[in-house]
Amino acid sequence: MTTLSLAAAANSNTVAVATADNTAGGSTPPPKKQTAGRDRLGAFAPKFAGLNDDVLFGQIWSRERELSPRDRSMITVAALISGGNFEQLSSHLKKAKENGVTQPEIAEVITHLAFYAGWPKAWSAFRIAKEIYGDAPDANNTAATGETNPNTAVSAAAPAAAAIKNAHLKNGALFPPGAKITNANFTGDAWLQMLHVAPVQLNAAIGSVTFAPAARNNWHTHETGQILLVTGGEGFYQEWGKPACFLKTGDTVNIPPNIKHWHGAAKDSWFAHLAITPGATQWLEPVTDAHYDCEQNRHEEMKPPGKTEHYTFQLSGKVTRQKVTFKNRYGILLTGDLYIPENRGESPLAALVISGPFGAVKEQSSGLYANTMAARGFVTLAFDPVLYGRKRRRTPPCRIPRHKHRGFQRGG
Repeated sequence: MTTLSLAAAANSNTVAVATADNTAGGSTPPPKKQTAGRDRLGAFAPKFAGLNDDVLFGQIWSRERELSPRDRSMITVAALISGGNFEQLSSHLKKAKENGVTQPEIAEVITHLAFYAGWPKAWSAFRIAKEIYGDAPDANNTAATGETNPNTAVSAAAPAAAAIKNAHLKNGALFPPGAKITNANFTGDAWLQMLHVAPVQLNAAIGSVTFAPAARNNWHTHETGQILLVTGGEGFYQEWGKPACFLKTGDTVNIPPNIKHWHGAAKDSWFAHLAITPGATQWLEPVTDAHYDCEQNRHEEMKPPGKTEHYTFQLSGKVTRQKVTFKNRYGILLTGDLYIPENRGESPLAALVISGPFGAVKEQSSGLYANTMAARGFVTLAFDPVLYGRKRRRTPPCRIPRHKHRGFQRGG
């Protein structure tokens, strides 16, 4: 990540955070190669056994980008029940459970199929399903199960009445959610799916972490740093002593070594990211509810009121634009747009701070000039000469210092 000689860049959304920490939820071994065909029919029908193990399970089931293992399990179970193929149903129900299909979901699938495939088939399927899942209570009944299911869970810290965004992430983003994290290094509900553990060759663990709304990990540091790749939802990353940075799908975070930080989901959204962790992790104290709420509220206050912003110009294809906040020399919190050249390399770049002296806004001439200069290789910041980037249609009271309401000097 390029270090910019610009104070506003400190709050950029492109930060470095990666957390599938080695100690977060234990290592998950790589998927076991399917050998059922060869075990049962290898000598009698070797070609069929090879097609079963290598093509069906080795190739078709591994196409997770096209269709997740969980969805493939539900389709397969439905097909077997509809065809009355109950001999294979038991093993595929076990596989469905491993792939994250819950007891309430499998019960609903069979109930739905009863009206299309036949009532007797549903009764037969329920008998086998109960053997696999047991007489399971509702997935939200953690008092009975002792474990919250990622498909239904909402963190205790999450708002009960608010609409939850990105709920599809409960089933995983690019990868399955994995196992629930049960150690004391996380607040709320979170899951970890280890994707790679190879200390000899790569010397870095890769994990996919899924957070329920408002869930987050403790403050912690990484011995040799970490990289986070956000694969879904909305969340936060915060370094000690700095404001929290808002993260969304596609953002990346590069965490330097031994920097104290935390990351987790927004209150009203699920959140998932990949974490690449080459070294050891030191876990510290939890992020308190009061601290988390403060950062969440600060983010809400910075959102533009009412409607989305409208730009009067087209963003250059050579430039990226990010929302930032910063305090000027008077201690006033400002919001602006940071324009960064796409292929900027690693060298420091010259920076420009741009604002119209007579109330021009960053979506108009200031932003246009910043966009043009960024396309020529400058890092530019366009900001509004009004508090918090919001226009207030009222006359300032008399005697109010000029730097409190208008003037280019507020950017300094």
